[in-house]
Amino acid sequence: MKNLRSLTLLIITLLLHGCDNASAINQEKFNMSILNQKPVFTIDFHATGARYRLYLNGVLIERQGSSQGQNSYEIPVNHWMRSGKNTLDLTVYPNEEGEDIPPNSQIKALLQVRNFGEQENYTLGGFVFSGASYKEAVLGKAYQREVENFTQIETGGISVSELGMIEDSPYDGARKYALTLEVPSNLPLWAFFESDYVPDFMVVTDEEYGNLRLELYEVLRNIQDHLEQGKVDEIMPLFAERNRETDLAFYKEEGQTESELHSDFTNDIPTLNMINLGPESSAYESEENLKLTSSFRADRTNAISGNLKSGPGNLSFPIMFRQQDGKWIITR
Repeated sequence: MKNLRSLTLLIITLLLHGCDNASAINQEKFNMSILNQKPVFTIDFHATGARYRLYLNGVLIERQGSSQGQNSYEIPVNHWMRSGKNTLDLTVYPNEEGEDIPPNSQIKALLQVRNFGEQENYTLGGFVFSGASYKEAVLGKAYQREVENFTQIETGGISVSELGMIEDSPYDGARKYALTLEVPSNLPLWAFFESDYVPDFMVVTDEEYGNLRLELYEVLRNIQDHLEQGKVDEIMPLFAERNRETDLAFYKEEGQTESELHSDFTNDIPTLNMINLGPESSAYESEENLKLTSSFRADRTNAISGNLKSGPGNLSFPIMFRQQDGKWIITR
């Protein structure tokens, strides 16, 4: 077992300062809290010259397999967040096992929140990684205090744990960093958090993997057949949970996501030459939390894919499943 210890990677927690006079003012701030209205959680992500994987609550949010890549964007994550305990994990890899991580690698991954419809973001916690200084050993700081504009301490408060780090995980030269963030909010509990565990694709036998892949292939085959025949209405019930929870997560009108997906299927599929789907081309991968699995093609494109009839390019639709009482349910 490798020792879990603290290391230097900057943990950022910005406190929002409201009036610190009377408890009545603090109570008013609590009543107007972002977290008790319509919080929009995002990850402010920037990376260059690095190989990495970023997880939120055990779900892969971002990955890069080459140190040549550069990414910079805001990632919406309401549908992966829960009210209360949340985990954020970052693994950074060297180019080759046993080597140092390139000194020019830079990664910033900050969990932020803003009120729905507003522009100003507030940082709750996250990582700032530099390949030039990641070996310097300085203790990380722990934060556990009231954030006045969000909540009062007796209601739980926002806290960010000490930074955990495992050296040489998952192989020599890599670093895995972890934070736990307590963030109370008005978000409902998404179904996948309470679903059954899915089999771990890393440890199942070849026979078990083949059977799992075949089970999900049958679902995908049914979807693709209906899409190719233009029978969109007949498969929409399969996406009911996904559509309903996406509406809730991003404060859409009831039925809006269903309408958008129906429109995408109806308008986009006829523009494609659908890529052939067979049992051998369907692959299975479980998420780190073992609550979700992705089904995709063996060439790692999304589950439902096609080439544009009008020329170069393609369109694809990712599909994630959870499992409940032996049934596979499309959840994302």
